[in-house]
Amino acid sequence: FAHSVDPQGSYARLIWSARPRMGKSLCVKRMGEIFQQKAVTDSPILTIPIHGPVVEIERILEHLCQGLKKIIHFDIAPSMVRYVTSFLFSVLVLGHLSDHKGRAWRRELAQMYCIEMTVSKGVKKKVGAIHQLLKLLP
Repeated sequence: FAHSVDPQGSYARLIWSARPRMGKSLCVKRMGEIFQQKAVTDSPILTIPIHGPVVEIERILEHLCQGLKKIIHFDIAPSMVRYVTSFLFSVLVLGHLSDHKGRAWRRELAQMYCIEMTVSKGVKKKVGAIHQLLKLLP
């Protein structure tokens, strides 16, 4: 299972900082390298950028349905932090995502989800709420 690379064994990890270029993506890359050594697999990470101006569920579903990767990395732009709460709830808590075309995706138990975001001072409360939500997850 991919969550075996997480220090606490969680299947969801929030990686954030108040400034860009602080090694958030490098942290995800290192988790992928550890998993690759354990599972002997090619490129276990699927990175999905979420840059806005809205959360494009159709585009995210296309990425998720491409193939079975073990570490799903959501790279959320600072301008999008306030708009991803319901999306993250659907993916991490409900474990399901669907679009208006009828396409659906369901979370795999063997996958790990890394949420990377850079937050400004005004958005830290929102990230705190997301962090509290992630603490509830196994």
